[in-house]
Amino acid sequence: MTLGRKIILLSVGTPVVFGAVVVATLAACKAPVDRALNEGTQVAVDGVSDTLTKSAEAVIKDVWNTCQIRHAAAAVQLENNLRVTRRVVADGGGLSLGDESIRWEMQNQFTGEQSPVSLPKMQLGGDWLGKSTSFNSHALIRDPVTEMLGCTATVFQRVNAAGDMLRVSTSVRKKDGSRGVGNSIPATNPDGAANPVVASLLAGEVFRGRAFVVDGWQLTAYEPVRNARGEVIGAAANVADGDAAQAKQMDDLVVDLRSLVVRDKSETPLEPIEA
Repeated sequence: MTLGRKIILLSVGTPVVFGAVVVATLAACKAPVDRALNEGTQVAVDGVSDTLTKSAEAVIKDVWNTCQIRHAAAAVQLENNLRVTRRVVADGGGLSLGDESIRWEMQNQFTGEQSPVSLPKMQLGGDWLGKSTSFNSHALIRDPVTEMLGCTATVFQRVNAAGDMLRVSTSVRKKDGSRGVGNSIPATNPDGAANPVVASLLAGEVFRGRAFVVDGWQLTAYEPVRNARGEVIGAAANVADGDAAQAKQMDDLVVDLRSLVVRDKSETPLEPIEA
């Protein structure tokens, strides 16, 4: 993707001020570039280098500050979402596994590979969460959370000892318009590495950060669900408004802008924003 295309995409989803800063800065860079090409002098080329360096550095700082602000706001939103989800679950009688089992066609969200699995019904209080893929039917936990907060939310059920997590109730919408139930997070990624979401959950910890959700990257929070014995039987997850793909585009834009600037190799680069 070209630098110009990335700027256009970002200006759609980010504050108007940010888009204006980028456009104005690039416009400021264009004039000395054109002058240098016309005059063909070393002085003009040096002037282009200085102007481009200063302008690009200014844009880099603006982009970085915007990333920081967006990340901080999303982190606060996710914490609020988790608190509301806990309350909805507690008021509903808590999550547990029933005596009856139900068959699922589990689909690995990375590879698309499908495999049948039979699991106990996940219940809220004494009521089964269901298995509907339609948004015409009401989901006991996910829809109330989505209606109150405007965010997507999901209940996962642990499938096996390895820790694979199956999406059994969700307000995440697939590209075909259906609910993303039956989709799973494998304990091991396609590259053989442990999936960080599952690893955190099995350790009894809340995962906060970017995660692949059904068919795209999102900024998320996953909290373990335990049974009466304290064993992890699943997870409750929330997704922040917007998506991490846009944040990734901003990161890429920073890299592209920095590549335009000749820098001292000893200079310490900007540290990435940790989700």
